Amino acid sequence: MKFDFSNQYVFVFLGTNDICITKDISCICETINETISLIRGNNPKKVIFLNLSNVNGRMDRDNNFINVCKKYFQKQIQADHIVNLDSLNDIYGCLNREYTDDGLHLNEKGYEILKNIMERELKNVSCGFCNRLKS
Repeated sequence: MKFDFSNQYVFVFLGTNDICITKDISCICETINETISLIRGNNPKKVIFLNLSNVNGRMDRDNNFINVCKKYFQKQIQADHIVNLDSLNDIYGCLNREYTDDGLHLNEKGYEILKNIMERELKNVSCGFCNRLKS
């Protein structure tokens, strides 16, 4: 199936389920970059990667490992722009309880915050693109 992403901004969002399958960060990163490469084959204007969000109170997820992945992804993901989602965290570096019902998935309020982050980043990326065209 071929999609036409011409002149579109494409967001790539990874969940912690995707990093629980393997603990090999370079393998995870390679898979993400392969996905981004496939998306690029459909001519998007920009590919924007939403970096991982932390969890809260989960025994099956480790924020330390999530943070290591986020740092690695920040340097290695081949997107046009990488968005840090740490503004979803509380003061302890865990996903804010106001934004989740189960400590893993965003609730309605969490998705509203994520939507605001995405809109802000889309505006920043597109304005930066417009500013480069003017110069």
